[in-house]
Amino acid sequence: MKSKGQGALEILIITGVLILGAVIFGIFFLGQFNSSPQVPTMSVVDEFMTDLGYEVPVDPGHEIDDPEPPEDPDEPELPEEHTFSDLVLILDPETSSLVNQDFNIIARINSNYDSANVDLIEVKKYDEITNSFVDPTDSCKLNGVYASSFSDAGQLTPLDSNHLSQTFTFSCNSPGQYDFLFTVSNDNDSEILSNDLEGSEYFDGKEIEIDTLCLAGQPGEGSGTEEDPKIICTSKELHDVRDHLDWYYVLGQDLDLNHTILSNDPTATWYDHVGGWEPIGNISWFVGNLNGNNHQIKNLYINRPTTNNVGLFSESIGIIKDLELKDVNVTGRSNIGGLIGHNYRSITNCSLTGNVNGENNVGGLIGYNWGSISLSSSNVNVSGNSSVGGLVGGHYYLTISSSYSEGSVSGNSSVGGLVGSSAFSIENSYSKSSVIGNNKVGGLIGFVGWLDSSHVGSIKRSYSTGAVSGDANVGGLVGYKEWNYGSVLLSYWDTQTSGQSTSAGTEIVYFLLSDSTSISATGATGKTTAQMKTQGTFTDWNFTNIWAINPTINNGYPYLRNNPPQ
Repeated sequence: MKSKGQGALEILIITGVLILGAVIFGIFFLGQFNSSPQVPTMSVVDEFMTDLGYEVPVDPGHEIDDPEPPEDPDEPELPEEHTFSDLVLILDPETSSLVNQDFNIIARINSNYDSANVDLIEVKKYDEITNSFVDPTDSCKLNGVYASSFSDAGQLTPLDSNHLSQTFTFSCNSPGQYDFLFTVSNDNDSEILSNDLEGSEYFDGKEIEIDTLCLAGQPGEGSGTEEDPKIICTSKELHDVRDHLDWYYVLGQDLDLNHTILSNDPTATWYDHVGGWEPIGNISWFVGNLNGNNHQIKNLYINRPTTNNVGLFSESIGIIKDLELKDVNVTGRSNIGGLIGHNYRSITNCSLTGNVNGENNVGGLIGYNWGSISLSSSNVNVSGNSSVGGLVGGHYYLTISSSYSEGSVSGNSSVGGLVGSSAFSIENSYSKSSVIGNNKVGGLIGFVGWLDSSHVGSIKRSYSTGAVSGDANVGGLVGYKEWNYGSVLLSYWDTQTSGQSTSAGTEIVYFLLSDSTSISATGATGKTTAQMKTQGTFTDWNFTNIWAINPTINNGYPYLRNNPPQ
C-alpha cells in the first residue's frame, strides 16, 4: 500500500512528463508554420530522379544541398571576318566507325543568299595520355584538302528557300577521335552583316570516331558479326563475301572493279577475265548485311548474256544500304539489275549510274523485286524486252518510296521510266527518264496490274517528266492499267516534255468510309511544264517532310528532301 508521499511523487513525475511532452509538441507544431525555409533532406535533382522512378539513397541525418548551377561558358572568340550572325550550323551524324566520314553541313539563312563559304578553323585529336585534344600529327583532309590549311573547306549551295547545304568528307590515316570548329561567311567576307556575336551560334564539340582503317595492301578487319562487322578494303574481299553470305559487312573505302585492270592482274585469279564479275549469291542467296558507308564501287563489268539473276548480287534476302555504284556495265538474260538481279529484302540509300541490258525484268538498280526500296536512285541507260524500268524491272511486293530515276529506258512491252511492271505499292517517287517501247509504255510505269488479290499495283503522289513514245497503250504517266486492279492516286505527268496528252489511271478514285459515305481523289493528271514547277499543283502532297521545290534544284520540279538529285 502506497503512502501519501509516494502518491504525490508519482503525480508530480507524471505531470512533469506531460508538460515536457507538450513543450516538445509545441516546438514541433509551431515549427511547421515558421516562415523560415526548411532544409531539404533531398536535392532538387534527387527529387526529380525519384519522380521518374529511380531509387536515390538519402541519409535523413545529413543535409543534402541543391547543386550549384553551372557557370555560363565563355563566348568563343572567332576571327571577326567569319562572324555571321544569320547562320546556324548543324552537323549530322556525330559519330562514325570508319576512316572516311561523310556529313552534311546545313545553314539556316534569315536573308536572301545564293551561297556561303565554310571555313575549317580548327581540328583537334584526342590524346589518351594527356586526356585532352591536341593538334593531330597525322595527315587529315577535309574534301581532299589537308586540314592543316584551316580554310576553304567548301561552299554551301541552296537546299531549299530557307537553307544552304553541302556534303563534306573527312579522312585521316590513323584511328582516333577528332574534334572540329567550323564557321560560315557569305560570298564576300567584306560584306559581313554583323560583327556582333549576339544571336550567332557556332558548331563546336562534335566528334567523329575512327576505329577501323583500310591501309594499302592490308586486309580489312572484323569477324563478320553485327558488333564486329567485316571491313571490306579490296576487290578480293568484296568477291569473298560469297564465302560468308550471312555476315555483316562494311565497305571501308571506294573500290574499282575495272575489267581491264583486273583481267591483266596476275594475282586476281578469282576474277573471270571473260564474263567479268561473278555475281554474289549465284549459288546460295545473300542473307547478310552490307553497309556501303556512302562509298563507291566503280566500273562493275558483267557480260553474261545467257545467265539469269545478274548484278553485283545475284539473289538477295539481305539488307543493303548507303552504297553507290558508278559506271556499271551489266548484261544478262532475265532478272537483271546493276545492284541485284533478284531482291527479296531491303535496299536503302543506294544509287547507280551506267548501262544495264537484258531480256525480261531488267532494271537499273534491281531486276526482279519482292522487297522494299527507299531513298534510292538510278541514272542509267536500260534496255530489254519486257518489264523494263529505269530503277526496277518488275516490282511485285512491298513498297518503293522516296526514289527516282533518270537516263533512258527502251524495250518492247511493259516499259516504264521508273518501273516496267508493278503489282504493288509505289509512292513519293518520280522519273525523268526518257522511255521508248512498243506496247504498255509509260513515263513512270509501263504496266500496273496484279498477281493475285494480295499483290495489286498502286501509285501514290508520284510524277514523271521524261519523253515517252510507243505504238500501243502509251501514257504520259502509266502505259496500261488493268481496269479492275491497281490504282493511281494524286499523281502527275508533264504533258509537254513527255509528248503525251493522255495516260492510263486518270479515273477518279473513290474511297468508302466506315459510315458508308465516300470521298474521292484524282488519279493521274497531266499538267504543263509551268504547272509541274508550281507547288500548288500537287494537291495533298507533303512539302514539309517529304517533298521540296526550288527553281534552282531539279530543274524546278519537285524533289525529295531526304534524297535530293545528285
